[in-house]
Amino acid sequence: MRVLKMVGIGLAALIALILVAGIFLPKRSDSVSSIVINAPKAVIWEQIKSLKNHNKWSPWVEKDPNMKAIFEGTDGNIGSKSSWKGDIIGVGAQTIVAMEDMKSVKVDLKFKEPFESSADALLMLTDQTDGSIKVDWTFGMNMPYPFNALAPIMGDNGVGEDFKHGLEKLKKICESQPTIAQ
Repeated sequence: MRVLKMVGIGLAALIALILVAGIFLPKRSDSVSSIVINAPKAVIWEQIKSLKNHNKWSPWVEKDPNMKAIFEGTDGNIGSKSSWKGDIIGVGAQTIVAMEDMKSVKVDLKFKEPFESSADALLMLTDQTDGSIKVDWTFGMNMPYPFNALAPIMGDNGVGEDFKHGLEKLKKICESQPTIAQ
């Protein structure tokens, strides 16, 4: 009986800690992964602006090869949308909401299964002094109280390794494209 009482007190203390921490911690969590690619910016741009091309280097398509995707709108333009349904990755959609030509693409993400949530992602290209291009992939989500207290445990929103893998695949695709002499 004493052990149960101690477990109960410990559990109550943990819940209290989470509730108090949630008051002070930020409600938004962002993570970023980056890679440098030695390919023409236009080649990289074609990969990141096209939701259909995302499936070539997406780490989640590789994890769930039976995933079904539906594309709506004009691919590579604001308003284009990709919806997916998979056994492993669940159900959701992403929509391009902003673009800056040859610089960045922002998408809104809506997840329906395994749980409902929303997030945003930004792919940004930055010229490097050596002629290479740095690609930053940012993922951000709002976390309601008290779940925001779990953000420090989640670290990179649970996507860091996936993003790194996806960026490595993007690099391989872009760097394997033949370059045309100008």
